[in-house]
Amino acid sequence: KSTLLVWHDAGKVDGFAGYDGSYIGWLFVDPAMFRRGIARALLRAILERIEGEPWLWSMKHNAAAIALYRSEGFAIVEERETQNGGLPCSAVKLSRRRS
Repeated sequence: KSTLLVWHDAGKVDGFAGYDGSYIGWLFVDPAMFRRGIARALLRAILERIEGEPWLWSMKHNAAAIALYRSEGFAIVEERETQNGGLPCSAVKLSRRRS
């Protein structure tokens, strides 16, 4: 069960993010809406609501996502080989300490 935040404009969903406790399980923005601050705004909105140290998983080669998380104080704390849709992939766990 996740709490979901939705970014929309004129009835069109441009992005959404979800969290459960301190785990951020979703952060998605329509590719047509990249580079407009939507992902950062959704992430910050979640960080305002989360208690404890927020953490998430990302694909290791998703440089844009990892750059966003790092710019918001996250650090890679674990790396593992896993599967996504039945295909092998590399994932990283990112976490951010509370100040």
